Amino acid sequence: MSEARRPPVLGTHVREEIGRGAQLSYKPFVSSRDRLEWEVHIVFPDGHEQPVLVSGTAKQKILKSADAVVSYNRDLHPQSEGVFVPYPPIGDAEEE
Repeated sequence: MSEARRPPVLGTHVREEIGRGAQLSYKPFVSSRDRLEWEVHIVFPDGHEQPVLVSGTAKQKILKSADAVVSYNRDLHPQSEGVFVPYPPIGDAEEE
């Protein structure tokens, strides 16, 4: 059984998808400026996950601070008690 291709999810439609049971996921990465940032993804009830795109540019939605992750999530899930803000593991320190 092949999976049907879903259209991209633009930021203006995230709230609608959440109303249908989708959840948000935040993927941490270190930017080219050596800063921790988060890509916003949407996870559908069937487990399919894809990036959320900015409506005006169709580029990946990026949040540039943990405060932005909390604020974005709180706006979309006002009744929630919080959000998990992941970060990448720290690489092995060279202590020799």
